[in-house]
Amino acid sequence: MRVAIIKSGTFIDNKVKSILEDGNNVVSIVNNYIPQSLIYFNVVIFTYKNSIANKSVIMSDIANRSDILVVYINNSSSISHVHNLYNNIRFLFIEEIKMDIMLYSMIFEVSKRLFKIKELEREVSSLTLKRNNEVLVLKAKILLMDKGFSEADSHQIIQRISMKKRINKGDTANLIIKNVIDINNYT
Repeated sequence: MRVAIIKSGTFIDNKVKSILEDGNNVVSIVNNYIPQSLIYFNVVIFTYKNSIANKSVIMSDIANRSDILVVYINNSSSISHVHNLYNNIRFLFIEEIKMDIMLYSMIFEVSKRLFKIKELEREVSSLTLKRNNEVLVLKAKILLMDKGFSEADSHQIIQRISMKKRINKGDTANLIIKNVIDINNYT
């Protein structure tokens, strides 16, 4: 895990760093908050000691538009100033007093779940693409069948065009639907 601690200039920076440093984590104390520099990290930690204007807005922005886990360490259990982040899956609120016990394990568990979510999102995207291609192939077959070909012949024509043009069947079907291909060249 690559962790960025936004520097507050207080003891808490080194305390957080010592809790998280082990053989698997790379922990850096970042001097200034620069959005572009955060792309190199999986986790960004802010504390109540940070003197950053609009801190809650910045944390919300990071959590809403990236794959970065945002951790906020506060000296009380009050979340009123970060209420807009409370239900965000990429936000973790930890009280300073519980930090020694909870910080490492919570970051690890939430990061694991976020990785699984990303994995599932990729799988859904892949299945959606596969389903869309199958729908296109069915539509192309129907168009070919309307022109007098049998279902088997329609399937063979789509396969033949795909192999000849070296494109997948979904793209071939799309070309047939758009009437870009002269079917007579492949029958």
